[in-house]
Amino acid sequence: MKYYFLSGIPRAGNTILSCLLNQNKNIGVTANSYLTEVFSSLEKMKHTNEAYLNYPDEKSHTSLMNNILPSYYSQWESEFIIDRSCWGNPYYMDILKKYCPNEIKIICL
Repeated sequence: MKYYFLSGIPRAGNTILSCLLNQNKNIGVTANSYLTEVFSSLEKMKHTNEAYLNYPDEKSHTSLMNNILPSYYSQWESEFIIDRSCWGNPYYMDILKKYCPNEIKIICL
């Protein structure tokens, strides 16, 4: 499975592009995804969560972050997954660079 990301401003054609791409059985485009929030929440916990601060287990945290995408999309049958969210934001770009399992490709509209 390969992951790509779709990021665009409102009214730029994200929905129509998603509908067109989803007609191909090898491509799965999400609705507006909340995975940016999942990544962000877990990353922020490293700095705010008392349990993590008392026992900072970086290896386990990194493993969890590295497996968010494969785990979340494990039931999808598409070869190519396009996650649609605000991935173009510099904060989320840094998260992708750190935890994305393959080369980052973002479709920007």
